[in-house]
Parts: sequence; structure tokens; C-alpha cells
Amino acid sequence: MPGPPGQTAKLSPEINKSVSANRSAALALYYKARRLEQEADDASALSIYLEVLALDPGHPHIQERLTALYNRTGRLNEALELLEKQVARFPKDPAPLLTLARFLDKNHNEAPELKLRALRTAEDAVAKFPGSYAAVDHLVRYHLADQNRAKAQAVIDQALKSSSKDPVYWMSLVTPARNAYPLDDRETYDTNFAIVTQGLEKALTLDPENPILQKAAADFFARNRQPARALALYEKSAAQNPGDLDTRRKLGQLLRISSREPEAIKLFESLIAIDPGDVVSHKALASLHEKSDPAKSLTHRAEILRLENGDPRDYAATTQELLKAGRPTEALTLVKKGIFFNPDSPQLLYLQARVLSEIDEHTAALDSLSQAETLAKTKQPKLLDTAFYYSWGGVAQRAQKFDEAETRYRQSIEKAPATQPERAAPAYNDLGYLWLTQNKNLEAAGELLRTANDLVKDHSPYLDSLGWWYFLKKDYPNALKTLRRAVELAQPSPPQELLDHLHQAETAAAAGTPTTPPP
Repeated sequence: MPGPPGQTAKLSPEINKSVSANRSAALALYYKARRLEQEADDASALSIYLEVLALDPGHPHIQERLTALYNRTGRLNEALELLEKQVARFPKDPAPLLTLARFLDKNHNEAPELKLRALRTAEDAVAKFPGSYAAVDHLVRYHLADQNRAKAQAVIDQALKSSSKDPVYWMSLVTPARNAYPLDDRETYDTNFAIVTQGLEKALTLDPENPILQKAAADFFARNRQPARALALYEKSAAQNPGDLDTRRKLGQLLRISSREPEAIKLFESLIAIDPGDVVSHKALASLHEKSDPAKSLTHRAEILRLENGDPRDYAATTQELLKAGRPTEALTLVKKGIFFNPDSPQLLYLQARVLSEIDEHTAALDSLSQAETLAKTKQPKLLDTAFYYSWGGVAQRAQKFDEAETRYRQSIEKAPATQPERAAPAYNDLGYLWLTQNKNLEAAGELLRTANDLVKDHSPYLDSLGWWYFLKKDYPNALKTLRRAVELAQPSPPQELLDHLHQAETAAAAGTPTTPPP
């Protein structure tokens, strides 16, 4: 016996059990059919999907799978019949009608008579379900695909007159509205923006304290050149839900854009206090501190590379900055991590050698240079240039391996391009001076030092080496002339070694007798 008008009749326990059993069986069959589809057994899959449909007509994905199979096997009439039955079976659900509209739209090229029906079905979906933004979106896309923006805009104009009280409807309406009224043209931006944002404003009016809506609206304003409006919404959403770190990050970025750097720094530092591995906040702080506090900026850049596997060039650049800042221990930690993640990078091995030499681990630095050379021969031969071997010679000299240093300096000289012979000047100078310190090959050393000074004129360090050679040869007039010129060029802060050389030359010249040079 039916219940009173307006009430839904309750199903008996037996019927409930039957419905539940059918749905369980349908679910098991559905996954079996999906597996058969993946195995390309379309015929078997189709048969089982039809069983699922009989057991559970409201299964959320059955219509989609059956339609796909019918399409794939070219059985359009059967697909159409299925969709029409689903529309009739669920007249209060917009989904079947929209699926039918999309099917007709997709297949009207194969059956041109379906084109008009596709439009009528899409219009019917909007008319029957005025609170369905999906129906509006489909009809807008239909008209835009048909190159009819005016009709697409008319659909939006009508949708904006809806009496819906659902904030989700209004928020979702923004996407089709933006498609119909694009915001890319500066001339129409203001007019179109006012139309597109009506849905946003309505949604926020209906549910003003909803942080999800606030965040979605803020994202929209941020993407569409409205930072002030976005900032206000992010601030409100973050205040209501401080645990939403994503919103707080977006707020921080807008604070930066709005020239509120101190607030942005404070916010990003608070995020790192919560999550030290927050790469986005580290990147923001690296940028914020770049001009005002380079040391802090560098710390965050190094942390970014520690947290994520960056490009070898990023590791190299940050390692070099750490060296410049006098932080070789941190530089070594970073370059080692870079090598771990990029074992095929000879550039990082080369750089590691420089860092190791800075902390007086010269033997380890030589090993690193040897590895870099071996790898570079196949991976990056251009790395093995005059500068590479000059650096190697310097490390070998500091390691007191003078024969190896001589070999590497000679390689540096040989590697200098014929079009840029001046690039060999450092090796000419250092090899010549190495011989002076060893008191050997004095005439040859003089030739090397004169060559360095011919290649690069008026360079204080090279003049210092040549002046010391004159001193050792007891040619005091030339020694004084050359060393005084070196001191003049080194102003305002000539190195102590240069001043010592000049003092010894002046003393020897005044006495008229040679002064025993220091060992």
C-alpha cells in the first residue's frame, strides 16, 4: 500500500539485500570487463558490460565504457540506442542527456544528420537543467567550435540570470564564461572581465566565509592581472585556515609583487619553520634576499639544491658563489651532492678539485682533476682547454709535485688557441716563476716570463715575476724599473710579496752588491 503523498516508499529489507547483491556482482563484472578491454578483447568486454548494465543501470561508468566500445567497433546506432535508453531511464539526471549531446556532437561528421540534433540536445540540457554548469559549458564549447562566439556569449548571458543558490554553480560558471568572453584582448578586457567575474561575485556573496571559494577566486584574480583583489582574498583565506600552506605561499608571492618584501620574508620564513624542505619558500627567500642580503640568498640557493636534484649548471654556479663568499666547506658539501646526482659531469669534478684545493686537500684535488679529464675526453672534450690544465698545474704546484705541475703548465700552453695566444700567459708566467723558485732553467725561465708580459701588457703579477728574474740575474736597474711599475699598477693595495721583492731590489741596488734571495 503506497504511503502518503510526498513521501518516498521504503524498500523492504529483502529488496535492499537484492539491490546490494546486484551492485556487488555488477562491480565485480565491471572490473573483469575493464581487464578484458586492456587485453583488447572488445567483444568479451562488451558482453560483460551489458550484464553490468542489466544488474546496475545507474553504475557511474557503465554508460561511458559501453559508448566507447560501441564507438571503437563502429556500432554507432547501438551506442545511440543505449544513450537514449539511459536518458529515458534517468530523466532527472543531466549526465545522460549531456553524454548523449557529446556523442551526437562527436559523431555528426560520420552522420551529418546528427549535427542539428546535437545542437538541439545541448540546448535541451541547458533548458531542462538550468542549474547545471556542465550543460552550459558544453553548449558554449559547441558554439565556439562552430565559430559562433555571439551564440556562446548569449548562452552565458542567459546562465548569469539563473536563480541558483548554489555557490559551486556560480564559481564553476567562470570557466565557460571566460571561454565565451576571453580576457586576452586589452581593448575588451575591462568589459569582458566584468561579465566573467559575475559568477565569482555571486558565489562569494552566497558563501562569503568559505575558504575554498575564496582561494579559487583568489587564484582566478591572480591569473588575470588583478593582484590587489587576489591578495585580499588570500589574506582572508589564510587567516581562516592557517594550516593551508599552499594559500600562504601564494599570499607570499603576491606580497612580493606588491612590494611588501618584509611581510613576504616573514611569511616565507614562517613556512620554512613549519617545513624546512619547502623548496618554493626557499626559492622565494633566495630572490627576496638577493640584493639586500646576498649571504642569506646564497644560503637558500644552496638549500634548494640540497633538497632537489638540480641541473649541473645550478650546482656549479652556487658552488662558485659559496667559494666567493668564503664558505668552502659548504661549497664542498654541495658540489659532492651535485656529483652524486650527476656522476657524468666532468665540470663538477673539475670544480670539486678547485674547492678541495681551497681547503688544502691538494692530493684529493689532483685525483678529482684526473677523473674529470678521463670523463671529459668522451663527455665534454671542450672542457680540456688551456684554463683546465693551468688550474691542474697550480694544484700540483701547491701539492709540491713540481714535475707534474711543469707537465700541466706545458699542456696549458699547448692548448691555447692560435687566435687567442694571450690565454697561455698565466701558464707561461707560473711555469717561469716555478723554475725561479727551484733555481733552475734561469735563461729559459726568462724567456717564458718575457713571453707572458708580451702577451699581456702591464699586468702587475707578470711584471713582478719578470722583475724578480732580473733581480736573480743581478740586473738591478731593470729589476727596479720592472718591480716599480708592478707596484704602481697594483695600487692601491699591492701584495706583500711584491713589496718585499721591490725592497730587496732597492737594498741590493743601493749596496751595489747582490742580496741573497730568499729560498
